Amino acid sequence: MWVLQQDEAGWKDVSVSDSCAVLSQVPEPPTRLQMTCLTFRVPKSKYPTLVLAQLPASTCVVAANSSVLEFARDILRCFPSTIKPPVRTSFESDSDSDDDETDRLKKKPKTTKPEAIPSVGLSPETLNLSAEWSQRVRLIPGDSILNELDQFDLPPEVLSPLETNEESCYVIVNIPATEASFDGEANVGFLLTHPSRKAGFLTSLAPRLGFKSAETTMWKQTVVTFNGCRDLTAHGAGKTPAEMLDNIRRRHASGTFTKLVLPSLTWPQVVAKYVAQFPWLRGIQGETRMRKLMEVLPTEPVDIRLIGDL
Repeated sequence: MWVLQQDEAGWKDVSVSDSCAVLSQVPEPPTRLQMTCLTFRVPKSKYPTLVLAQLPASTCVVAANSSVLEFARDILRCFPSTIKPPVRTSFESDSDSDDDETDRLKKKPKTTKPEAIPSVGLSPETLNLSAEWSQRVRLIPGDSILNELDQFDLPPEVLSPLETNEESCYVIVNIPATEASFDGEANVGFLLTHPSRKAGFLTSLAPRLGFKSAETTMWKQTVVTFNGCRDLTAHGAGKTPAEMLDNIRRRHASGTFTKLVLPSLTWPQVVAKYVAQFPWLRGIQGETRMRKLMEVLPTEPVDIRLIGDL
């Protein structure tokens, strides 16, 4: 996947943040399609941003709008997390006397109970931007992609990898310029179904660099899989919500200065919320497992082995 911008100096790569990929098999045998829900945040800019994702032929864009952003956020709410509590910037004594100070020190410290953060909707800025780019999403066959990209006047560095006989298609998203701030919130996303790239595996999309750079570019992504194996790979084995909760509590016991946030949703609740839009969600089964990827670009797609068949 390429994310590019054109400014006065020409085209350049754009680094995206808060990326989340939700991967599963679609329960429609014998096709063995994969569902890929990808969301991420493009930074504010006075220039438009072009997203170009290469996918297998016969890909279907199920949705590309704000509902995809909400869907991914709700799935993340099925997992526990941690937040940093506010840092005190000043200290005020409760008393001027030594006796009062002694009494204060004898008081038992308050214990902070874990809590579930209530669901908060997308920001107005994200909703407004989504309403614009959702009208600019196109699915282009591989044999037509070069003609389609003529309008953008892309350099050879970007176009050369597209000159291939590999059967594929491309999702193009033309995101308008925006000066709004989107800290910590994904503002672009699409939900796709497509043939599996590799039989028996779920495969995530990997970002690609259109231009060589001396700077090191890091890629961070949260990947949630359904029915994925607990394989110990370069990206870890991943954790279920219960395993993650146990891990966080163990860290808290050793003195980690963070606050535990409990899951606020379950997968059945997510299905009930979105089944009217995506009826096939009812058939998605298997453990949900989260992995945190952190790699230096360029990198390759990540394959996660499935546990048997759905």
